[in-house]
Amino acid sequence: MLVCEGDWHLDGSLLLDWPGWGDQDWLTRFDIKEGAEAFEIAGIAVIGDLRLDGSVLNVNTDGGPFLVVTGRLTARAIASGGATITAHGDADIAEAVVSCYNHGELWLKGRVSTTLWLQDDHMMSAGQLQALVTFDAREELDREDYEEGFRTLPDGSEQYVEVQNVPAPLRGLVVPEVVGYKDLWERVCAEQPILTDEAIARRPR
Repeated sequence: MLVCEGDWHLDGSLLLDWPGWGDQDWLTRFDIKEGAEAFEIAGIAVIGDLRLDGSVLNVNTDGGPFLVVTGRLTARAIASGGATITAHGDADIAEAVVSCYNHGELWLKGRVSTTLWLQDDHMMSAGQLQALVTFDAREELDREDYEEGFRTLPDGSEQYVEVQNVPAPLRGLVVPEVVGYKDLWERVCAEQPILTDEAIARRPR
């Protein structure tokens, strides 16, 4: 386990995946040489505040190193997959808190301010949630609301696809590049915007 004594500001995103713990910024913070064996790292404990200019990203829905923050957590977004993420202080997550699958857990124990709180078959908890929109896919996603057609693959062949539409409560908030429900998770994981600046400006403070 890596322990950060004191507040930590990371100019970018924190990737909680195996493999993927190779970003030199945080390796330097913990005095770890590049090329260290990532699978030997169980997780990170920040004894203080964690402020990210990017997002907390746990793309792997089956697992990942844990993150514990004793203080305040600030980030653009959180993608909660298979790891356990815990913040004991308030959390200011400007764009979205999104989740996927049931192997991980997200515990934000203070006041949470965000634009979109999207729960999809995942353990998510907030001490006091202040979100512009909350959406629980298990209860609210209309599985019959989809488009079907064909797409052209790189080899020139065509493939039949079914695209789950963006849920109605979110359609006025998303950027044009979000054309299907799955785009919400995939674009956050890829550090791409899902919500318009106008929507984010309306989030509770």
